[in-house]
Amino acid sequence: MNEYKWAGDAPNMLRWLGEMDKHARSNENPPYVSDYYKGECCLECGAEQEALKFLRKSYEANEEYLFTRSPKVAEFFNAHLAEPKILSKFEDEGYEDFSFSLRLEYFGKALEQEGEFRYTFLDEDGEETDEPSRMHSNAIEFLKQNQEEILTGILAEILKNYPKWQEIYDYPSETKSDFMPGISTPQELSELLELQNIYILDSAKIGFEFSCSWDIEHGLGVITRKGKVVNIGEVEVALMAI
Repeated sequence: MNEYKWAGDAPNMLRWLGEMDKHARSNENPPYVSDYYKGECCLECGAEQEALKFLRKSYEANEEYLFTRSPKVAEFFNAHLAEPKILSKFEDEGYEDFSFSLRLEYFGKALEQEGEFRYTFLDEDGEETDEPSRMHSNAIEFLKQNQEEILTGILAEILKNYPKWQEIYDYPSETKSDFMPGISTPQELSELLELQNIYILDSAKIGFEFSCSWDIEHGLGVITRKGKVVNIGEVEVALMAI
């Protein structure tokens, strides 16, 4: 789906979005959340009319939700309202990019990605900060020195949970091989996962945000403590300092 989105091929992107709607967990969120996500994807794809259609459906069901997400989407939709809202939230905040770049050779090789990854420091309140503490710096150094052990543990934990997730998502047989194929080794996960961001919570806890083929909307989050996986679930897990 992402490949079609990046290629600007809206019909095929929407076709695969429709296939994703068939998995068993697709109805856990209110419809306006799904409509928003489809609208956001269409906007990224360059299909503005399709984006507007889905975003309008989301807005009609919940007028507030759309304006709590991406500033780009909010500004796009606001320009098409008969009575545009004053987007003070987006105008007042600078939306600074607090992420940094980190080279992790083993991660790049094992995940079949470029070896350059983005990471973000989170303060005690879970907010992004560009002023890391000594604990944050220690965590980065620990990650660099122990990256093979850390990623091996993460992939092993994902593989252990994968059969259970297959049952939960319950993809139809005709699309299962595209989204959640049968796998038996951690190496095969490189075809299904992409590391999006790393969150440095404190000296011991590091969160990992993945996109995954079986749930592009919610993604996959992992928390490690001293290099060991302590929590795994949807992407929000990567931000939780448990």
